[in-house]
Amino acid sequence: SYVFGYAKGDFRQHLEETETIQVFVADKEKVREILENGRVSLRCAYLLMNFLKSDRDNPFEFLNGK
Repeated sequence: SYVFGYAKGDFRQHLEETETIQVFVADKEKVREILENGRVSLRCAYLLMNFLKSDRDNPFEFLNGK
């Protein structure tokens, strides 16, 4: 599944033995492609759609309920 967010530092030290994380950068074009062709959870789709509507200077504005 896909997760939208920001990460910094070495997060691998916090993974459980059964977890793997692959970090990649996706611009809005790639996110549209994922939503159109990928198989994602409803929660993931919601987060990606909010990313598409986000402003570059304030990407988490949707958390303010506007």
